[in-house]
Amino acid sequence: MHTSLCVCIALLACAEAWTPIIVKNVKQLGPQLSPDVTRVSRDGGYSVLLGDRVIWLYDDTECLDLSGKQLSFVSNTAAYAKDPNKNLSILQDFGVEAAGREKKSGKTDYAILADKTVRTGGWIDFSDDELYFNKERKGKERVAICNVHVPRNGADIDALR
Repeated sequence: MHTSLCVCIALLACAEAWTPIIVKNVKQLGPQLSPDVTRVSRDGGYSVLLGDRVIWLYDDTECLDLSGKQLSFVSNTAAYAKDPNKNLSILQDFGVEAAGREKKSGKTDYAILADKTVRTGGWIDFSDDELYFNKERKGKERVAICNVHVPRNGADIDALR
């Protein structure tokens, strides 16, 4: 009985400290656009405000050519809003490189490449063992890193410059 009383008191203390979050306004921004990448598909995206920059962090990021062929697949990527005061949905991606040429049009395909992003393997580094595992499995199995890390300190901000 003593234990249940302590639990009740603890729950009441937590309940009193809780402040509800009320959303007063929502603005639809439309689809995010990455004009420097031929075609991109992402999941697990969220944004943070760092100084005057809006940074977007993603889990899996797949880049495709115009016919739908995969150009790259990166476990986690980062981008920032090119002009957050005018349009939050236009992005500048890290690690965009030429990744081939369209046969029909002759246009160059651009993709986000793992070894050209903020760090090796994406926003969050893979360990040597994780890189080795992914290379050995060749897509049959893989280590994936989900972006649950919100940049907060100077080292994170410097990594995005």
